[in-house]
Order: sequence, then structure tokens, then C-alpha cells
Amino acid sequence: MAAAGRLACGCEDRICAFVSNVFCPVRRHMVLTTPVARNPDRTRRRLFRAAIKRFAQQGFHAVSVEAIVDLAKVNKRMVYHYFGSKDALFEATLVEV
Repeated sequence: MAAAGRLACGCEDRICAFVSNVFCPVRRHMVLTTPVARNPDRTRRRLFRAAIKRFAQQGFHAVSVEAIVDLAKVNKRMVYHYFGSKDALFEATLVEV
């Protein structure tokens, strides 16, 4: 749990002190007490697989970055962090295939 009065969900209600990874009844949001492990290689592979699938199904111009990240279940910023642009992601998937 968090220190000094603030709880994992960010509110100060004592109900949230007894829950973990559930809905906070006070502020109506999820209480996540377990940290998410970051794995850059896994994220990059997920983006590759999702991009290959979407580009193969619909083509370059019909696919949006949002469709790729929704399938990969990653943040949209990760595409730009790892590849710089949708064009660069497409080129990387062509090289990979």
C-alpha cells in the first residue's frame, strides 16, 4: 500500500485500504496495487505481430495506428517510441516478413 494516508488508489478513504485490484467505491476507479512489469522486447513483438496481421488483412492505408495498438494491447505512444511512425512500422514489418 501507499504511505502516509494516501492509498493505492490515490484517495484517502479507508475502504480502499482493504481492497486490491478491485473497483474503488469512493472515487469510482480501479485500485491497482500490484505494479505492472515492463518488458520492451515483449511490447515490440506484440506490435510486430499486430501490425503484420492488420497490414495483411487490410493494407497499409486502411489500417490506423489505433487498430494496431488495440490488437497489440499496448499504448499508442509505444509505436512512435519504437518505430517513429506508421510508415517505419510498416517498413519494419516488411523486413521481418
